Amino acid sequence: MRRLRLFGHPLHPATVHFPIGLLAGATVVDVLAALGLYAASLWFRHDTESAALVLATSLGGAAVLLLAGWFGGQLVYRYRQGVESSEIGHVGRKTQ
Repeated sequence: MRRLRLFGHPLHPATVHFPIGLLAGATVVDVLAALGLYAASLWFRHDTESAALVLATSLGGAAVLLLAGWFGGQLVYRYRQGVESSEIGHVGRKTQ
């Protein structure tokens, strides 16, 4: 990828920004979706008598965290994102 050129300019510097921006944006959205639900749950605990609403927002926050963790695990363990080629072998163990 570093040797590819378009009109004499290297492609690597231009294309590396998209994945970095998208991954950072996804992290921000995950944290805001989970924190937003937990903040709503906290607010509902003090301002409403509805136990169902409090439980729904708490479970929603937990579901968002679990889903984000599952997606992160898929990136690492299934698609090997962020794993060096010398580490590809058994999951959790470095090859020698």
